[in-house]
Amino acid sequence: MIIFGFSKPHKNNSGSSSDNKKTCDFFINWRKLTTIDDSVFPDVTRISHSMFAKATLDEEDVNKAENISLSKVTEIMPSAFAQNQSIKKVSFPNVEKIWYGAFDSCYNLQEVYMPKLKELQWGTIEHYSWNGYFSNCIDLQKVEMPLIPMIDENMFCSTLLQDISFPEVMQI
Repeated sequence: MIIFGFSKPHKNNSGSSSDNKKTCDFFINWRKLTTIDDSVFPDVTRISHSMFAKATLDEEDVNKAENISLSKVTEIMPSAFAQNQSIKKVSFPNVEKIWYGAFDSCYNLQEVYMPKLKELQWGTIEHYSWNGYFSNCIDLQKVEMPLIPMIDENMFCSTLLQDISFPEVMQI
C-alpha cells in the first residue's frame, strides 16, 4: 500500500540539498498542476491526513488542482482536502472509506464521484472541529455514491445539492 503524504524537503545534515533535488522538484511541480490523476500518482492508495488541506500549508504551497481523479485510492483520511478552495471535481472510483471532515469547507467543490464508497469513519470529536464529511461545500451540486448505507446528519449541510442518488441508504 502506498500512502500519499510527505512534508517539504529540507537540507540534509551537510547543508546540501542535492540529495533531495528530485524530491524538491517533484514537490514544487505537483503543486502547480490543475489536474491530478493517475499519471501524477500512479500507485497511491490512501490520501493522508491534511494532504490537500489549505489550513496546513503555506500560501505558496497550496495545491492549485481543480480536478482530482485517482483510481487506486481506497481511503481518504480526516481533513485530507479540508478548506481547499481550488478543487471543483473529485473522482475516486475505488474509494471505500472516507473519514469525517475529509472535504469540509471546500467552497468550490461542485462534483463528487465515489461509486464504491461504503464506509463513513468517525474520529474522536476532540481531534476534529469540522461539521461533516462534505459540509460547507457551498457549491456542491452533484454527488454519486450509490453504495453508501447511511447519511450522517451533517454530511452535506450548507451545500447546494441538486443531483443526488443514494439507492442503498438504509439510515439517515
